[in-house]
Amino acid sequence: MTKHQTPKVRIKSKKRRKQPKPVSCTKLVIPRSVMHRLVRELVQDRRCDGRVTEEATNVLHTEAERFLHEFLSSCAATAAIAGRDTITVADSAHVMRLRAMQ
Repeated sequence: MTKHQTPKVRIKSKKRRKQPKPVSCTKLVIPRSVMHRLVRELVQDRRCDGRVTEEATNVLHTEAERFLHEFLSSCAATAAIAGRDTITVADSAHVMRLRAMQ
């Protein structure tokens, strides 16, 4: 650097947040044992005498994860429109109202 050149100053910007990796549709996030216990407890709470097959539990698991993924994605989009990173109860209520209109 010569005498008349100004030094390069690096301006610090806000730390960039790591974007979460999108969850693939084939990978389940909720542990299998937790989902099976939940289904078993729901059946017992309803005082049903029937049983639920493993295949039915697996379908419930897949559909519950799909629903949660879509619902939380919609809530996150609502929060982003409002200029926030955090999902609030108001966001989920808004998404539920929109879904009820469909």
